[in-house]
Amino acid sequence: MPVISEDMTVDGIDMTVERRQMKNMYIHVQRPDGRVRVSVPCTLSEKCVRDFITSHMEWIRKNR
Repeated sequence: MPVISEDMTVDGIDMTVERRQMKNMYIHVQRPDGRVRVSVPCTLSEKCVRDFITSHMEWIRKNR
C-alpha cells in the first residue's frame, strides 16, 4: 500500500502526516531544521490524528 502524505497545521506548527499500513503512531522531529513528520495508520480519522498530535505538543515544541 502506498504512503499518503498530507500537510497539516496544529497549534501554529506545520507538519507532514504520512498515512501508512501500520498499527502505531509515531512523531519524528527532523534535525537540524525542526520539521515534524507524523506517521499514522491509514484507517485513522483526522480527529484522532489531531488529538494525538495535540496531546504531544509539549514534546514536539521541546524537541524542535
